[in-house]
Parts: sequence; C-alpha cells; structure tokens
Amino acid sequence: MTPFQIVLLILSAALLSIGTGFFKDWLKIKIPKYYAFIGALLFLVGAIISYSINHGKSKNHTSSEKISKPLFDSTDRRFKILVLPFDKECDYNGAKYDIGRVISKRLENLNKQDTLNLITFYLIDSIDFSNFNSETADSIRKYHHADQIVYGSYSFKECEGNTSDKICFNYRTDSTKWRLGREMKTDYKMSNMSGLDALRNGFGQDGIDYIIYSLAGFSAMNERNFFRALKMFQRIKKYNEDAEIGISMGICYHELDDLTSSKKTLENVLKINLHHSMAWNNLGVVYSELKIYSKEKMCYEKSIRFDSTNDLAWYNLGVYYKTIKNYYLSRDYLKQSLKINPNHYLVWGNLGNVLCDLKDTSNALKCYEESLKLNPFDTVATNNIIGIFVSQNNYKKAKEFLEKLLTFNPNNGHALAMLSDISYSLNNYSKAKEYAERALKINPNDAMAWNCLGGVYFDSMFYDRARACYEKSIQNNSKNKEHWANLGNACYHLKDFACAKESFLESLKIDPEYYESLRGLGFIYFDSQEYKQAEKLFKKAIKINPLSYFAIYNLAALYSTEKNKNETLIYLKKAISADSSCKLLAIKDKDFYWLWNDKQFIEVTQ
Repeated sequence: MTPFQIVLLILSAALLSIGTGFFKDWLKIKIPKYYAFIGALLFLVGAIISYSINHGKSKNHTSSEKISKPLFDSTDRRFKILVLPFDKECDYNGAKYDIGRVISKRLENLNKQDTLNLITFYLIDSIDFSNFNSETADSIRKYHHADQIVYGSYSFKECEGNTSDKICFNYRTDSTKWRLGREMKTDYKMSNMSGLDALRNGFGQDGIDYIIYSLAGFSAMNERNFFRALKMFQRIKKYNEDAEIGISMGICYHELDDLTSSKKTLENVLKINLHHSMAWNNLGVVYSELKIYSKEKMCYEKSIRFDSTNDLAWYNLGVYYKTIKNYYLSRDYLKQSLKINPNHYLVWGNLGNVLCDLKDTSNALKCYEESLKLNPFDTVATNNIIGIFVSQNNYKKAKEFLEKLLTFNPNNGHALAMLSDISYSLNNYSKAKEYAERALKINPNDAMAWNCLGGVYFDSMFYDRARACYEKSIQNNSKNKEHWANLGNACYHLKDFACAKESFLESLKIDPEYYESLRGLGFIYFDSQEYKQAEKLFKKAIKINPLSYFAIYNLAALYSTEKNKNETLIYLKKAISADSSCKLLAIKDKDFYWLWNDKQFIEVTQ
C-alpha cells in the first residue's frame, strides 16, 4: 500500500469517528458491543478505497496480476516499447499518474497524431525493483518480445511542457534491430544506429520531451522512415547540441542519400565530443561513399583509438582493406571485429569473402555457415556457399546444402529458387519447374525463380512463355546481364529482332564483355547483313572466351557468306577443335552450301 493510500485510510477512519458523534448517547451504551463491528467496518472501508485506487489505475494501464505470457507478438513488425513503473508520480490531465504511465500515454498520443508504427504497453507486474539492473531489464524485454524497454526513477515538477527538472532515464534496446547499414559498390559498409552505448547502458538527460521524441525517432528509424525520424528528433529542444541525437540524425541523412548533411551533422557531433568513437566511424562511412578514401581510413583509425572495443570500426577498416585488395590486413581486422562481437553475421560473411580471395575456400565455407547460423535468411552467404560448390562442379553438395536449409525452413523462397537453378543446370527440367513455381508462391517477385522458369520453357521451345518469364525476372531485377541476354534469345526465336537487339544492348550496358550478349548481338547484325559489325562482335566474344565454339562457328559462317574460303576454313577448323559437333552443323548449314563439294571443306568436316 502506498503512503497516499495509507493517508486516505486514516482520513476515512477520522471521518467515521466524527460521524459517530451524532450517536454519542447510543454509543455510550452500545460501543462495547459494537466495537469489533466498527473495527471491521473501518478495515472494510480502507480495503474498498485501496481496491478502487488500484482498480482505477489498472483499467488505465494493465492488470496488476502476474503476466504469464509475452505481451507482444514476436511477428508484429511495429516498434514495440515496454514501459515499467517508475514509482514516482506527476500531474497529467488533472490527475496524478506514475511517470511510466505518462510516457506510455504520450507515446500513444504521438503515435495517433503522427501515425508512427509503434505500440506501447505499460506493465504493472510483480517486479523486484530493489535488485533491478540492466540485465533484468534485458531479460524482461526479451521475454515480452519488446524492441525497447523504458524504466528508471525521475524527480521533476511536471511531465508536460518545458519545466522539467533533471531526469534519470534508463532504457535498453534490442541491438539487433539497430544494425542498419548500406550495401556499397565494393562491399557492405556498416553504420551504427546512434550512440547505442547510451541506449544500452542508460544515461541522464533533461526533459521528458527528450524521451518522447527520442523514442519516436528511434521507432521511425527502425521502420526505415528516416524523414519522419528527423522530424521527431528536430522537435527536441537544442537537438543540435546533443551528441547522441546528432549520431542518429547523421545516420538518417546518410540513409536518405544526403551525404552533405550527414557529414555536416557528424562533424558537429565531433565538435561537441571530439572523442566520440561512433561519430568517427560513421563519418568514415560517409567519406567512403564520397570516395574520399584517405579520410575514410583515418576516421576508422580514430574511432578505434578512442574506443578499441568498437567492433563496427574494426569491421569497416577490414572492408576498406578488402577494397584496396590488401586481403591479409582485411582478414586480420575482420577477425578482430569478431573477437569483440562474434554475433555479427555480416562480419562473418565478409571474412568468408576475403578468405575466398585468399583461395582458402574451406575456411570461407565455415564463415558463411556461421553467418547463416546468426541469420538463416542471409541470401549473400547462401549464394556464396553455392558459388563455391558450383565452382568445384560439386552440384550434389550444393543441392544437399539447399535441401538441408529447407528442412529448417520449408518456406525459404531463395533456397527454392537456387535449387531450381541447380536442377536446371543438371538438365532436370521437371524439378527445376517445380522448385521455381514453389519459390514464386512464396515470393512472386523472385527474379531468379522467374529466370529459371523461363529457362525451362525456352529449352522446351515454348518461346512465348519463356519471354513472359524473362520479362518478369527483369521487372524485379533490371541489373542482371544474364536475364537480359536470355530475353534477347527468346525474342530472337520469336523473330522479334528489335526486342532481341535492345535486350542484348541492355545486357552489354551492365557488362560490356558478357560473352552471351556479344555473340547474340553479333548474330542479330549477321542476320541483317551488317557483316562488319557482326565480325567485330564475334571476334570480341572469341577473345573473351576462346574455348566456346558458338562465336567461332558463327564467324566461320559469316566468312562463308562473304565467300572468303580461307578465313572460313580457318575458323571452322577452330570450331570443330572446340566441339566436334560443328562438323555435322557445317554439312547441313546453308551458309556453307557453296563449299559442300569442296575438297578442303570435306577434309575438314570428315
């Protein structure tokens, strides 16, 4: 029972005593007889008052009974904030409420006003606050599937407005929800979501508005709504004088591709605190995107100097050295990052990439497997593992690995799409079709699955269906040179030469030396009798892949069309040397009709 409730109980007893004055004559006689009854009545009145107070609060908050199951659904994608009682009250809307309740209520109101994607719960539970610490808070947060837990003790005049006194404010955050970064041209660069040491370990700040708008901003960041997050942070009084808010705002600008504002904001943080390790780290990421690599390296080194336990700075420095192809230093720095934080799946993945560069594929596989343990949906690690097996022509192991992934998660669409691709490579078209269709049921936008399905239809000579599938794959991934080339081939067989030409050209924009597209475009020019253009493309294709007979044979056919017997026989011999099936092709191909009775041609094709 709180001191407030005790006072009410005493007052109720006093009031009852005063009331008995109206019956003093009667009580002189009767009081001995009814003494026990009056005592029971006093107890009953106090109990009723106590119940009414608690019941009134529980209706506004939640039941005071022990919570036996998690409060939040783990699949709920909203930012879930659990607020604990602070055991301190303040005025709110004309009544006294616990500060935790006020925080929860104001967040709810802000959520409605600004349509933030968050949900709050004010928890009254049998928690022993005498032994409460950050580990207890983390335990409660994890049990209830909350992204953030807010707790602490405050002492101030009002919960609203700008008249707040100093606040002792503690909160813990699920660090895995703040591991946001960007995929770079060369590799993955990581930036930390605000100075999370403060979030994880608790700190003191001024004003309840700081709490409300900070939490709202973090919620928006979690939803990757960085414009809204900036709007929330900018509502904080003197936000530009706060290093932790500055870190978060710098990340928001970075994610919005406003590198100039991100750089300016982070430089301002360093004016506030020159030794801020995370500010140096994040500034390094910005310099990387601005391609100022010398300053990038300097920033990571300063970040480590000011905090040698900053795993992200070690990670980014490792990525920097990978970019400049210093794989040994890169490996060492990535390993150092994992010593500090072994639960960062991206570091494991990048270490695997570096080990592949060092031709250490066995240890690279182990790194990718560690990455998948931490994040079973890491498609990059999955692709790299399959890539290693395929490079070793070990399709059986690749297939077994993907089937194993599916036993853990039958709805892993990416694994199904890759199984389709491997089945197609093994000419098992029925399985390739089955896996692709299953993948597309899970994710109708899976470009790889559409491409594989297109391949099945193409090899079955259903070119119109193949074209439709390839177009779908390109709609979902327009940066894949192979998919464009496949569309070009399908259009060529449908005699839509304009589409075929455009598709091959799009493929070559992505990779000017892609063999299939050079050969395909060369064939388009060959058919349209633009022989010089075709000759140039076939020769370039042969230079890139001298062992593939297709372009060599096409070039021989081109010279035959021009009645250039010497060059025809030279390239036909090379094509037959690469693949003996070219003999049968040549004696049936009308491009060589004029040579069918030629003695040298017969010798070459025998």
